[in-house]
Amino acid sequence: MVDIKLGKHRLRLRFIDIFTLVMLAIIYILVAVVKEGGIIYTGIENISTWWRDFGTSSTNYLLIAFLISIIGNSSVMIVIPYVLVIYSLSISNPEAWVWIGLLSGIGAALGEAVSYYVGRLIGSSKKVQNSEVGEKFHRMRLQFERSPKTIPIVVFLFAASPLPDDMILVPMGLMKYPYYKTILPCVLGKTILTAITCWLGWQVGLNQDFLVEVAEYYSWGDLIYLIVPSDTVNPRKDLISFSSIFIFIWLFLKINLDKLMKRRSPERRMFETMLLEGGNFTFEEWVATFSVINHEQFLIFLNSLVEKLDPLTQMDNKYHIDPVLSKKQAYKQSLEFAEFFFTEAGEKSE
Repeated sequence: MVDIKLGKHRLRLRFIDIFTLVMLAIIYILVAVVKEGGIIYTGIENISTWWRDFGTSSTNYLLIAFLISIIGNSSVMIVIPYVLVIYSLSISNPEAWVWIGLLSGIGAALGEAVSYYVGRLIGSSKKVQNSEVGEKFHRMRLQFERSPKTIPIVVFLFAASPLPDDMILVPMGLMKYPYYKTILPCVLGKTILTAITCWLGWQVGLNQDFLVEVAEYYSWGDLIYLIVPSDTVNPRKDLISFSSIFIFIWLFLKINLDKLMKRRSPERRMFETMLLEGGNFTFEEWVATFSVINHEQFLIFLNSLVEKLDPLTQMDNKYHIDPVLSKKQAYKQSLEFAEFFFTEAGEKSE
């Protein structure tokens, strides 16, 4: 996280914000300066030609859609923009958008099996369990165990949206929820997502000539190449299309589920009640109340919280809380407490 002061205001930039800005700056500088016949221009031209030939081959594009969907969904906590690839393939092969969508959906669901079995691994590994990441997924598991009937619906909704499926499937593995009950809603959700993506690609493919004409006619037309590839190999236009990958990843990672879950978490609500009522609590009582598995890190966190929150003090082996009169203050401070359960190692929630 980088803080930049702009007068009275402060701009907070995460690594992904800085990375996206740098990559877009490099791409658009190349768009402005690249000249026909140069080494860079020729290199981009060769790559674009190879990709078009490879993607439009009648024997390859269905296999590409299936494999890239498996790869794109088998990564845990890493975003691979497979949706943009199948979107591009649907534009190049509009007559086969249904098959591309179906195979991509099945491949995406199969790829998500990796996330599920990572959860099984976390559940059986003491070392991973006692890490901050393990604690975070442990929280997710506890929430699902409170309402098991909603699990298939939640899996389906996450699979059918751009939301990160790892947040759901890893806890499924942690709680050893049957895989066959997980895969069906995942296949349905992923197929709907990829079918909608491919349908949009089909529509763009059918109207590609018209959209390219609009792009050529208006001064702002280059923006159209973010969603429409040029009809012929053109390094400048292909660079603009390529930049959409970084924009997609940035938008994807801006979805802050942690913030929403932290506000609605039972841990935050329980601590808010403790702040309003006050009392004395031993460390063991805290661990039992909040079902903490990472005792060492939680103790360090509690001791740091004593220095941050005025109502919380430590006396011998007990933690004393003076009752907080303001519910607004109790809510704000309960968010700081809940941060432990929704923060990954190395990066704090905003």
